[in-house]
Amino acid sequence: PADALKLREETLEIQKRVLPLDHRETLMSMINLAGSYATLNRPADALKLREETLAIQKRVLPQNHPDTLVALVELATSYAAMNRPADALKLLEETLEIQKRVLPKDHPDTLKSMYNLAGSYVALNRPADALKLREETLEIQKRVLPKDHPDTLSSMHNLANSYAAMNRQAEALKLREEVLEIRRRVLPKDHPETLRSMIALGNSHAAMNRPAEALKLHEESLEIRRRVLPKDDPDTLRSMITLANSYAALNRPADALKLREEIIEIQKRVLPKDDLDTLRSMYGLAGSYTALNRHADALKLREESLEIQKRVLPKDHPDTLQNMWAVAASLIKLNRGAEAIPVIDECVAKSAGKGVHPQMLPSVMALRTRHFQKIGDAAGCRATAEIWEKLNRPDAESQFNAACYRAIAAGVQAKTPGADAARLAKDDADRAMQWLHKAVQAGFKDVAQIKKDTDLDSIREREDFKKLLAELEANKK
Repeated sequence: PADALKLREETLEIQKRVLPLDHRETLMSMINLAGSYATLNRPADALKLREETLAIQKRVLPQNHPDTLVALVELATSYAAMNRPADALKLLEETLEIQKRVLPKDHPDTLKSMYNLAGSYVALNRPADALKLREETLEIQKRVLPKDHPDTLSSMHNLANSYAAMNRQAEALKLREEVLEIRRRVLPKDHPETLRSMIALGNSHAAMNRPAEALKLHEESLEIRRRVLPKDDPDTLRSMITLANSYAALNRPADALKLREEIIEIQKRVLPKDDLDTLRSMYGLAGSYTALNRHADALKLREESLEIQKRVLPKDHPDTLQNMWAVAASLIKLNRGAEAIPVIDECVAKSAGKGVHPQMLPSVMALRTRHFQKIGDAAGCRATAEIWEKLNRPDAESQFNAACYRAIAAGVQAKTPGADAARLAKDDADRAMQWLHKAVQAGFKDVAQIKKDTDLDSIREREDFKKLLAELEANKK
């Protein structure tokens, strides 16, 4: 490729001197040179040349000319490579609209554009649009191509990914089983596409709570990759990470730990220290330390990675916030709750309105209230309840949590000496009942949870609690 690049640069330099810039041979050389830049990982150079090429073609050729359409697709590829998915999407939508007007619906170029456009929808977090287009693409391909055609199999693989993204796990699993069966029949066992299908199917088994099946596939794929690829190959590392997660899911923390330590050792050798993949591996390794009750080791690693994240990522980046949650959890485990509280409060403040893990905020607030409950600090429990209430989360589960936090505050306050203790305890208990009623009105119907949850013990003997529970049990019958 380096020799090709040199020759193409020389060719284009001569053509630009002796031919018009809009001459077809000049334009073809520009397209080929841009391809060389892309191959040699010079995406900015490829993008600049492709923008210039398309501008000329749009001026001298019809909008539906094959060369113009090729240039549109190539430029969209450059935008995607430069992490500009919105620009790529706009071009691909334009290209597909033209192709559907002038080409048969099952034309290879039309299908390729549909395939690429679905990828742009994924990059822009529009999974429903990607799913719809991938279903349409696959339906056409199955009609005009053999079932084991590489394009058909790629579309099946991507459609399964869309099903998984939309939490349609059973459909993803079925499609991935079909793809792997075909690829194992027509490709070598160590072919990259076969291995990719094994990993994907393993992920489906994991999502369907079938960890043993997932583990078997992940162990097999890693064994093959280690045999045919270098130890520090990105695909090998991805397989190691996936297998470590499988070990963790099967409650084999020692096996997960061993693999994660190996992963970190490789990543620190071949990647920058602040690489996102390295930081995520540090997070996973800390989780293994926690599972093995090595909380000091977990805390050290989490604090190290958090310091890096705060330096290289936005302060409200989901990875940073999740690691703050983990640091607080480690501090609590080490009986350093007072140090955990500022971390928790910062995490909550920065998480408001962000796309964080759905269990993160409930979990960090549970850490906060457990700390104050443990040390018998009623004011701290009450403050935790107030912070939670101010988040104004409308779902039934969040409102049930609000009831629990107020009930905990009431229970701790009742055991606290002081002239106002009884009044404050009653006030918290009243608020707990108000939140419990709101939770039920919002759709919380888990009678078993209400009956057994010890967080509600301080209000359990109240008549209004007994009445609400009786009504729920009657409605259940």
